[in-house]
Amino acid sequence: MQIRPAEANDLDLILQMRLDFLDEVRGLAPVETTSEFRAETRAFIHRTQQEDHLRTWIAEQHGDVLGIVSVVVHDVPPLPEDARSREGSIINEYVKPAARGRGVGRLLLGAALGSAESLGIRRFFLFATDAGKPLYIKEGFTPTDRYMVLPIPLGGPFVSTDSQ
Repeated sequence: MQIRPAEANDLDLILQMRLDFLDEVRGLAPVETTSEFRAETRAFIHRTQQEDHLRTWIAEQHGDVLGIVSVVVHDVPPLPEDARSREGSIINEYVKPAARGRGVGRLLLGAALGSAESLGIRRFFLFATDAGKPLYIKEGFTPTDRYMVLPIPLGGPFVSTDSQ
């Protein structure tokens, strides 16, 4: 088995693996995926690769793709205790069902985590599926409820309750 960094010509492979991931995790069947969603996702992958804000690793064996993992690199301000100014969100860790239980996910995650020094990343984040949690905990991730999220509705302006 080989873990390799994705190249520019892997764009459609990365897109398809993301769609496969969404199909499994969210139950989003390929026929339900709109052409607009595919186009926006492909554009995101292309743009963030070009900007060097997306790194992806692919697991292959005998020419067959077994799995994938990506890191979205975010620029953040340095901290007094840590001057590194990048953090990484691990996304789309996906191993095809036929390749599971063979250490593919662990090797992919290792490649992503191994990029920390070269990318200047001080911290990684991820949202884990129930199936993935044991691997991430084993690799040192700590579950947290520290983060808060504010969704902004589509098509509507954000209105603070304070301004009313």
